[in-house]
Amino acid sequence: MNPPPIFILGCDRSGTSLLRRILDSHSKIACPTETKFIYQFVKVYETCQSVAGLRSMGFSDDDILNRMKTFISGFLDEYSKQNKKIRWAEKTTHNVNCLFTIDKIFSQTPLYLAIVRHGLDVAYSMTKVTHHPFTVLEKYRYDQADTAVAAIRHWNVMNRKIIDFAGHAEKRLLWIKYEHLTQHPEDTLNKVFDFIREPFEKQVLDYNQKNHNNSRWDDPSATKHKKIIKNSNNYKKWPKASQDYLYDIGKVLLNHFEYKL
Repeated sequence: MNPPPIFILGCDRSGTSLLRRILDSHSKIACPTETKFIYQFVKVYETCQSVAGLRSMGFSDDDILNRMKTFISGFLDEYSKQNKKIRWAEKTTHNVNCLFTIDKIFSQTPLYLAIVRHGLDVAYSMTKVTHHPFTVLEKYRYDQADTAVAAIRHWNVMNRKIIDFAGHAEKRLLWIKYEHLTQHPEDTLNKVFDFIREPFEKQVLDYNQKNHNNSRWDDPSATKHKKIIKNSNNYKKWPKASQDYLYDIGKVLLNHFEYKL
């Protein structure tokens, strides 16, 4: 039996790039940079007209889902083989927007690693990004909000979607706190690899010792360090009034994840 696929979930700037490099350093797992195609592809199934058209051709829902699974798996299986690995993980952040459909396509078999980071640290990180614009934030600027406000709104929405999905996935989803991963990497990763049913391998701690087939969507900062380093509480560089304002926007989920100022 083939091992179940792995999906890394998380808001942008939450450590998904770090986690993907860690998994990709394992001898059995290939985790490419963001593939970007799954979210676009599953819209076929999520569009009523498309499904109705396929049904009119005599294809059942099972036919449609199986063909979609074959299409998605075909690319990732081939990528794994090219990299001499036996299973794959996928980390495109946009997948958070279609998790229920992805799970349906793969017959409720995937394992999910959901990484969460303090929302204010995510917002601070987003304000410092210069290598590409975060177009995903534009819809949160409806009141001329600045990047920090748009970012904490985005963090709220993304993590709420993961929380809602977690109730469906139940034991197939593992939450990982970015802070725990960076402060206690070996202990945290032992739990991660136990969850995905692979042995922990020491080389994953030195994740940047190998080439990870980076792309323009990769976080450049993730390539700078050879080992996992602590990178938390940078938001405290902001004035206290700014911290309080942003915390108030995200306080429900920040409290849910036990994040304080």
